[in-house]
Amino acid sequence: MYCVSFSQFPEIIQMKKVLVTGGAGFVGSFLCDRLIDEGHEVIAIDNFFTGNKANLRQLQNNPNFELMRHDIVEPVLLEVDWIFNLACPASPVHYQYNPIKTAKTNVIGTLNMLGLALRVNARILQASTSEVYGNPQVHPQPEGYFGHVNPIGLRSCYDEGKRVAETLTMDYHRQNQVDAKIVRIFNTYGPRMRIDDGRAVPNFMFQALKGDDITVYGDGSQTRSLCYVDDTVEAIYRLASYSNLSSANRNGFENIPDPIVVNIGNPVEMTVLDIAKSIKDISDSKGMFNCNIQTFNILKNFYQINAAVDLTQFTGSDNIGKYLLSEFKNILIPNITFDIEILPINIYLNIDEKSFGNILDNPLVTPKLIKSLEKQMEVIFVDLESKADFVLEIEIDTKQRGESYSLYTSVAEMSVYLKN
Repeated sequence: MYCVSFSQFPEIIQMKKVLVTGGAGFVGSFLCDRLIDEGHEVIAIDNFFTGNKANLRQLQNNPNFELMRHDIVEPVLLEVDWIFNLACPASPVHYQYNPIKTAKTNVIGTLNMLGLALRVNARILQASTSEVYGNPQVHPQPEGYFGHVNPIGLRSCYDEGKRVAETLTMDYHRQNQVDAKIVRIFNTYGPRMRIDDGRAVPNFMFQALKGDDITVYGDGSQTRSLCYVDDTVEAIYRLASYSNLSSANRNGFENIPDPIVVNIGNPVEMTVLDIAKSIKDISDSKGMFNCNIQTFNILKNFYQINAAVDLTQFTGSDNIGKYLLSEFKNILIPNITFDIEILPINIYLNIDEKSFGNILDNPLVTPKLIKSLEKQMEVIFVDLESKADFVLEIEIDTKQRGESYSLYTSVAEMSVYLKN
């Protein structure tokens, strides 16, 4: 990340009329506070999907502040000097709830804000994210790194949406000379985070304050760089307050593109386990650390455990559980227990006898067949296909062959399929 010294650029102290989209959200509400403190006139708009009016309660009687319920997917006509486009849910729990709407907010919403900036000659700061780097192969990620991305994954509605938003911002600057800046915000924490955010810090804090065990997924060795919300807002405000760098005043920042694209975050990374320990110490929680190896369904997700494991060597869930415990016993971390649960496989039995009576599909034979299969396969047969993980189809084509000594002789051709 670039450490830009803003002191070398002249401050703009004139009061501005400022639009903050996503103004009732976590970062947006703190930005509104800062702008009001600096003497600016602020209009906050939010659709309140994840934003909360309570985050702006302290500003409701301020004559320089106005709050509007509006979704930026729809155009808005306002006269402003600055635009901070922060509108979009940032937690996977929330942006995956309606991925199409998330993509529309990032693309159509950003397009509307850029169009507004062009019409009223406003400066726009586009809030992007570290997620534009995808699953990076370079650590830490400089602004010039193009990333290692997946355009069709579950998180792509957010990641790729933000990448398109950056593309639109750059093209509005190049084609229409819109005064634009882009900030890529890394992990930010602080007050006003939602308890149901789903990310590590609020999860740990909520569990610690309740006195529950703190759940760390995996072994806790994965790392995060955390930046306090006041520092994030300080960087956003300072970046918006200065004109784009001129060629004569770059002073060591020649690699920063114009318009400015800057990472905002903490260059120091911590392991998730260290973060959990810090929160436990601060909160004086009596809970323990519970390293939760997430619940596995072996047949469906065996690749999550060990892609090299030949599951045919196991004859039952007890043996699989013992194998997993033996694999994890070498991970020696104090006060961490492994919670491993093997889920049963639900199977729906579909018997299709094409001719000559119901040999298997009858109330006397079918229950005995199911009981025998459940015992041998260690699975559970369910009564509805919608409840099943797999469908076991047995097709029987029974043909009468003739009559001999007053007895019928027949032959059955059977096919068995296991379908996902």
